[in-house]
Amino acid sequence: MGVFDQTPVAPRYDSTTKDFTTDANGVWKTCHPVDSQVQLGLCTKKGSFRATPEFGTDYDSIQYIGPETQARLERIVLEGHPVATLIANKDISVLSIGYEPLATGGMLVSVDYVNLRLDPNRIQRVGATLAG
Repeated sequence: MGVFDQTPVAPRYDSTTKDFTTDANGVWKTCHPVDSQVQLGLCTKKGSFRATPEFGTDYDSIQYIGPETQARLERIVLEGHPVATLIANKDISVLSIGYEPLATGGMLVSVDYVNLRLDPNRIQRVGATLAG
């Protein structure tokens, strides 16, 4: 059985541009596949992919920001696909989930997590902007 000579890679997704990133030469920027799954899962509206309608996060179920928003947001993020699977498989540990209301309506969601397949001391953050 062979051994990989490098860490597996996946394309890096940028939630602000809603696209995969490239360098100045047009070469795809990469990240660990677990990080790619977290980025895509948290930044994709649940039901957007016909082939896998369960993929993504159901932010649309939050209709207004109120006292229960934090608890609902935590449930939505932790139950979203693939985040729930990554947690169950002990691939990631979610440290915090937060949001900030936007003056234009909607909110900015941020999730801090650790990729347990890499350095367990390296905290990563994924942000998603939700339109109002």
